[in-house]
Amino acid sequence: MSREPHAEVPVGRDARRWTSITPARTVLLVAHNVTTLTRLLDIIPAFENDTRVQLVFTLTTGDPFQHGITTALENTGIIVIPWRQAKTTTFDLVITASHHGKLGKLSHPQAILSHGIGYTKYSPRSQEPGARSQEPGARSQEPGARSHFGIGPEWTLRNGKPVAAALVLSHPSQLRQLADAAPAALPSATIGGDPCYDRLLASVPFRERYRSALGTRDRRLVLLSSTWSDTGLLGTRPALLRELAAELPRDAWQLAIAPHPNTWHGHGPGQLTRWHADCQRAGVLFLPEFDGWRAGLLAADVIVGDHGSVTGYAAALGRPTVLGAFDDVPPGTPITMLGSAAPRLPARGPYAPHLAAAIDAHRPDHFTAVRDLVSALPGRSLATLRALFYRLLRLDEPAAEVAVEVVPPYRPDPAGTPPFADLVEGSVEGTLVRLIRRPAEVQRAGLDDQETHLSCSADYPVRSLVDNAAIITALAADAGHNVRGWHETILARHPACVLTAVLREKSSQVLVREGPAITLTAPGAPPEALASILYAWRAEGLSWSALPSALSVELGGTTHRVAIEVS
Repeated sequence: MSREPHAEVPVGRDARRWTSITPARTVLLVAHNVTTLTRLLDIIPAFENDTRVQLVFTLTTGDPFQHGITTALENTGIIVIPWRQAKTTTFDLVITASHHGKLGKLSHPQAILSHGIGYTKYSPRSQEPGARSQEPGARSQEPGARSHFGIGPEWTLRNGKPVAAALVLSHPSQLRQLADAAPAALPSATIGGDPCYDRLLASVPFRERYRSALGTRDRRLVLLSSTWSDTGLLGTRPALLRELAAELPRDAWQLAIAPHPNTWHGHGPGQLTRWHADCQRAGVLFLPEFDGWRAGLLAADVIVGDHGSVTGYAAALGRPTVLGAFDDVPPGTPITMLGSAAPRLPARGPYAPHLAAAIDAHRPDHFTAVRDLVSALPGRSLATLRALFYRLLRLDEPAAEVAVEVVPPYRPDPAGTPPFADLVEGSVEGTLVRLIRRPAEVQRAGLDDQETHLSCSADYPVRSLVDNAAIITALAADAGHNVRGWHETILARHPACVLTAVLREKSSQVLVREGPAITLTAPGAPPEALASILYAWRAEGLSWSALPSALSVELGGTTHRVAIEVS
């Protein structure tokens, strides 16, 4: 039978023979899945600039959410050793962000952190082997009582003694919960704050950086946050994302969603996005699990969430926060306070009035009760954790200040103008044209509405929309050098098409069926919207000869000046 290979460096049997630097201590970072890895990455800077400490990752066995973790670990650039080797190698400290994974197989001093906004959920019904037995040193529970995940004795005690050398809690309220559930674990407890929250706090002043990277502009960004399991937002309201995409005008609102890493990797990112392919084509951003969700949270105008950590962080940062789903949670946590303070999104739309009200009526101090329970050490968590880690390592701390990095911006792909299909309402008041654009593919009604028209890029993958479009567009590169020939070909192939448009960075070259060629130029306006100005003009019964040399177009509350040239 083949044996799992060992890593020879930096902690193999003959590692000293091959390594270039000889550290004084080795630290094992235990990842269970991508979720726990995100928290471990938050605390790694505690060991920067110190050649006395060698970091090594390992991956536990048995966690159900294994997809993506191997690649993510490799991308850290830190050596990953097999779990089998980790169990037989001597380390000076083990750091993990979960209680799962048979950590008892590791006999080294352990520091255990939470991987979310404290410990805010009940234990799953099915727990680790042996979890049902009453630990010595635990308080007896009422029959049928649910255990507090991360706080209960099955997580904090082994044979009546603390599992960890340091059970890191973010707030003293968790000490009281631990004293109620497993008083024998209290000697291991220490207050370390929340390093993720501190990164968010450090990043708040750079909100416009994140909005610019996401392409938000002057729109209102709605971030949907869904924790994993069938009690989260996606699990309880799977149609909500599509309903919001259908309702909210694309020039006034931007939609993004931050699924929990266990949702990403429980179903697969490719599956999750394919389930919502029409939403993605409607412009909805799916934010990745490491820093993408944080960038979205910092940029958002309103968060629609549930009982997950991301929603709690949003409220703690003072963001307008609305609950679209909410499960039963233990008392006395930040999420408990969130459930008491946050407004609820109604079961059915229209949703825009509720979202606008949440933004307009919000007070920054509305979620003070949430914020006050997130961290006892805001801005000081990583420094506190570094002191703890070095104390456990029996090393003097580095003299340099610990670095807390701001969250990097997230720039979605693809760049440029993706294929689109819009249902457009247009109205004309003098020289002002108002346009309201909504994604056509996610609509369940309105495609035959006489007050709207369908504008679509020639490469949109739903061909029935292209075939029924009143306006068909293409990028200048697609039209090539024979622009007039492209226009004529599209008009001949698509009898329903009234206008064709070639899009450039600041302008749109339009050809009207049995009418003139018209160029509309509007720096700052989306070029794919400009042809709809002409459709609205004609729908009002106005002649091309009455078209002025300039007019204004209103998109999502922003007015752009449009220069018009008829040829």
